[in-house]
Amino acid sequence: MRSSGQLPAVAYLIVRKMTIKDFTDYAANFATIFALIFAGYQFLQWKKQQMYSIKISTLLDMEDKFEIYVMSSLKVFAGLNQAKIDIQKAKSQEEKSKIDNFLKSEFYAKILLATNESNQAGQEYSLSYFRAKRLNLDIDGINEINPNWLQKTLDSFISNEIDEQAAAKQISEIKNIAFDIFKKLRDK
Repeated sequence: MRSSGQLPAVAYLIVRKMTIKDFTDYAANFATIFALIFAGYQFLQWKKQQMYSIKISTLLDMEDKFEIYVMSSLKVFAGLNQAKIDIQKAKSQEEKSKIDNFLKSEFYAKILLATNESNQAGQEYSLSYFRAKRLNLDIDGINEINPNWLQKTLDSFISNEIDEQAAAKQISEIKNIAFDIFKKLRDK
């Protein structure tokens, strides 16, 4: 509350017999301060939007590389699994000899290429994962998108001699969980 001796700001300026020039000077000063505050707010909003764009781009890149890595690893697993099945189906010595020659030539070259592609995809995914961590995205402790956990899980399919359907089911579950995780991260 004002004391009875105080006048409102506008009345005070009028009582002081302000000229138009004085009034425009005060108005200009007020507008400048307001413009400065507004510009600062807009700058902070712009900076926030730029960081959001970087984070979304990183997440989309990480999600793409996740898919490529999982699919290339599945390709290696499927190739090795098919070779195992072919070896088990071979009955005669001639069939075993054909399979042995195939494994030493074409198959070896194909599986080596697929393994190299899978390793490269894994490295690219790891780099993408660590970039997301540098941007402070909340991805720690989420196994399904952790490159180390993912590599161990995919490698376990080969070392544990799991069948292709069981591996496909597990990979599908991992991909579904990862899809939900990526979606939640994008929506933050």
